[in-house]
Amino acid sequence: MIKYIYYLLWTIQPGQGQYRDLEVYRKTLKGYRNLSDEDVQTIILDRQNTECLTIHQISEIAAVAISKGIAVASHDDDYSEKLDLVRSYGTTISEFPITLDVAKKAKEIGLQTIAGAPNVMLGGSHSGNLSAAQAISENCIDILCSDYYPAALLHAIFTLTDTYDNNLHDMFMKVTLNPAKAVQMDEEVGSIRAGKRADIIVIERMDDGYPMLTATMVNGALMTTTNYRTN
Repeated sequence: MIKYIYYLLWTIQPGQGQYRDLEVYRKTLKGYRNLSDEDVQTIILDRQNTECLTIHQISEIAAVAISKGIAVASHDDDYSEKLDLVRSYGTTISEFPITLDVAKKAKEIGLQTIAGAPNVMLGGSHSGNLSAAQAISENCIDILCSDYYPAALLHAIFTLTDTYDNNLHDMFMKVTLNPAKAVQMDEEVGSIRAGKRADIIVIERMDDGYPMLTATMVNGALMTTTNYRTN
């Protein structure tokens, strides 16, 4: 079941949002494919001329989602003034604020903020934007998402604890109860409590400190167990 939607607003176009620096966008494109400078420029111009949703259309979509109990998130918020606009639609989540100042403003006006776990593992954004670890240290990020690498969720938690000296319980909240609250599912999942679904994973740390998943439960039923050879 869909529990939240997000819209890109202006950020689908290179030169805004995630790729404010077109040189970063050019390097990213060339990293994916063997493209000439002319090919890259053609792609940029095509994306910049792509028809966008109008403000009215975005407002209508957000209203439909909210009427059905679906949380609405904005994406790649690149300046503080934009937050006031998206908030006017009933948006409650800011996914991937681009800078620390934007993340701070999102928190100030009551938005739940999301950063990517791979950002933590890389030590920063691959496109030169917000450092998730820094934003977490300044209490600007409520939730970690897997983004393009699901395994990063588990490892980011322990990196934030071991490398950045954050509280382990607080870091686990960013992948459990906090996101459940953000999408209005906290009465069903997100913490261990009577009446909730018992979807639980058991994690053990190996001798070298590496976190490993050793058991998985779904709705109270044990689904998998794993034993690792350590020598």
